[in-house]
Amino acid sequence: MQLTVNGANVGPAEDLYATSEVWKLFDQGNITLPAGNVAFVFTSIGKNAASSAFTQAFDYINLAQQ
Repeated sequence: MQLTVNGANVGPAEDLYATSEVWKLFDQGNITLPAGNVAFVFTSIGKNAASSAFTQAFDYINLAQQ
């Protein structure tokens, strides 16, 4: 998965594969957000060889003011 914010890649690509349901925390780094609406896009960019499908699931996205 690759996170894109307003058309620019943010942080490293992440492998979301797990053999069971697990909590994973991904720190995508710091970015500056412009005022107004901002598009967050999570794109599948590949598939782990052990996976049989492309699936993304997120419980929450935490934004912290710096």
